[in-house]
Amino acid sequence: MTKKRVIFCLTALLMLVTACFAFVCCNDNNCDKTLPDVGEMIVDGQTAYKVVIPSNATATQEYSAQQICSYFAQVTGVTMSYVVDGGEAYDGNSTIISLGKTSAYNTAVKNHKKADVSRETLNDDGFVMFTDGKSLFIDSYNDRGIMYGAFEFIEQNLGVKFLTYDYTYVPTVTQVVLKGYDKTCVSPFRQRVYLNTPIWYKDTDYVAHMRYNTDFCNMPENMGSSTKWSYYGSGGDATHTGFRIVVPSDYMETVDGVTRIKSEYVDCFSHTGSEQNETTYWFDETLGEPHDLCFTSGVNEDGSPDLTKENTTVRLVAESLKRWIVEDADAQFYMVGQADRSFGCPCDRCKAARDKYMDSGLMVRFINAVSQILDEWKQQESIDKDYSLVIFAYSYSEKAPVRDGKAIDSTVVPAENVYVRYAPIRGSYYYSLQDERQTDDVKNIYEDWGKITDRLMIWTYHDIYSNWFWYYPTYQAMSSDLQMLESVGTEYAMAQSTYLENGVYTQHLNAYIHSKLCWNSKADVGAIRDEFLYYYFGETAYEYMREFHVRMDDRYALMAANSGSPMISNLSKNGVNQGGYWTYNFLNDIVDLFDKAIAAVNANEGYTVEQKATYVEHIEKTSLQPLYMRWYNAKANGYTDNEQIALVSEWVTLAEKYGVTKYGENIALTIAAIKAQFGLQ
Repeated sequence: MTKKRVIFCLTALLMLVTACFAFVCCNDNNCDKTLPDVGEMIVDGQTAYKVVIPSNATATQEYSAQQICSYFAQVTGVTMSYVVDGGEAYDGNSTIISLGKTSAYNTAVKNHKKADVSRETLNDDGFVMFTDGKSLFIDSYNDRGIMYGAFEFIEQNLGVKFLTYDYTYVPTVTQVVLKGYDKTCVSPFRQRVYLNTPIWYKDTDYVAHMRYNTDFCNMPENMGSSTKWSYYGSGGDATHTGFRIVVPSDYMETVDGVTRIKSEYVDCFSHTGSEQNETTYWFDETLGEPHDLCFTSGVNEDGSPDLTKENTTVRLVAESLKRWIVEDADAQFYMVGQADRSFGCPCDRCKAARDKYMDSGLMVRFINAVSQILDEWKQQESIDKDYSLVIFAYSYSEKAPVRDGKAIDSTVVPAENVYVRYAPIRGSYYYSLQDERQTDDVKNIYEDWGKITDRLMIWTYHDIYSNWFWYYPTYQAMSSDLQMLESVGTEYAMAQSTYLENGVYTQHLNAYIHSKLCWNSKADVGAIRDEFLYYYFGETAYEYMREFHVRMDDRYALMAANSGSPMISNLSKNGVNQGGYWTYNFLNDIVDLFDKAIAAVNANEGYTVEQKATYVEHIEKTSLQPLYMRWYNAKANGYTDNEQIALVSEWVTLAEKYGVTKYGENIALTIAAIKAQFGLQ
């Protein structure tokens, strides 16, 4: 889809609103320290400013310069150029924007006697910004940070808003005032990502603008690259990777028309029965493949690898990882994740280990044994590479191997190069992870993992996966969650949303909020939300769309106040209609807000035809959520069958207008299935 960059005239009112929506986008450092304005950047319809990049500039530095020049021209109509540093004289009258360590930068740093751009200070991709005389200087520990500093200038000085994958707000102004800066902007999270549809499909411009940088992102070199995880050649992701590390088909044979694991390898895979032989191990009838790896195969009682046997899971995984550590040399993280929808191997050995160490302890013992083999291999082969292994605390392995407040024993403590990626899928994401009303499946789990390791990653969830179009305000808890994660030193912060369907509005709103909170977890969530609403829907529709969010959020707050336990999880809609909260009158009043918003946009004579079309499209796409809720609850609210079908038809027509094909994660949850259910053509 072609990127949309809609350019609007910036009125005095808009400038006022922009000021009201200003919020700190960085953490508790001096990122919010803004000095007096430096001065006007445009004189007599021209600018004397130019962007300067180092003589040995990288592709990312050049891209960053291009971004500044491009948006400056889009916003002002004035051309700004970028040049390669030639060592020109620099003084207080120079008018440059310096990216990286130019000769002018070196002089300015001496003047300021500062600009610490060490990794310890900037945490991988933070950045410094300071003005000296009439010039602005941006630098970082790495190129990605310089790019983020360039985006900061574009957002703060030019008023550009990077909102969604297909919509960037670009104002039109006749003057730009260079602000005074002396700040260091740092995210406390070395790795950040919000998994929504454009990121899943690798929209790298969007990823860069959101300042995300890790697994699922796949940033190209000219955008600073991303923290590399090994995908084991699949081009997919680093999640449920077990069957990419050890590919079952490599260990199978077909005899008399029956395909099964070869007898010498049967011990390496999850078994359907207690006997470990080829006659009792069969394909999963649904998936056509084994359930999972067996994570006790090759682990001695003391947690060491069993090197007396050739064909164990530990050996197979270790040998495969050796290959990938060499072939996928840029990767820093190698995940060994169990299969999705797996419940663990039921063989007798696993049952016994599970009783003693818990499922999570079983996983830790396995990866520690693999790590030990790899450590010895690195030393023997003189492999000069630092890397980390990652396991999943997910589904059956979520709960930490902790009893009586401490590790079950030393064998369940992750090795020094092992990270634990915790994904509390059974949580209620309306509440923060530490809320007393949180589900019992989530309470204290992260704290328990922290008792045995400080190498923790978090994978949270922000949608109802059986019903993507059910409005679910998870952004309310983001701030407290990220503050908690920051306080305990979590390096990796990920949130998963709708990732297979672009048409779900809240995945884009939540990504915007999450991206800002990853740089300042204490920022005002309401202010960030309102900023998004104002620029995404326009000033005419803003109040209606804000009212939509306020009413829906208030309704959830009422449900929470009247509920003694979490009323909803990401996995289902448990309790969402309890007590008749989503009534005929309430939902119709919500839908009426959208009708009023569209009418107001169309009546605004100050909008161009293109502006009206853009804002109406945004409003209609957003209305898919309350319209879905209305037809879903129609029977409970006394509608007849025919009346419900009419509501369903209205929703389907609008969904298809915007290319929606799915309404949930399950393969069967499609628009086609809804049409078939209600007899629609």
